[in-house]
Amino acid sequence: MMPRLYSGLLGALAPLAFARLWWKGRANPAYRERWGERLGRIPDLPARPRLWVHAVSVGETIAAAPL
Repeated sequence: MMPRLYSGLLGALAPLAFARLWWKGRANPAYRERWGERLGRIPDLPARPRLWVHAVSVGETIAAAPL
């Protein structure tokens, strides 16, 4: 029951979220430039070796920065 309710609410409220994004983009054109990121789409990174580090806290993030 709850997953259906959640999915239904999400589907019903999604147009309102898009309307809000559009409205804020009208007032500030730079706001529209990153819609893809707001929707979970990011550009592909250049192909090169990477090291992915998972840091839980700010302290761990700062400690991992030199890597």
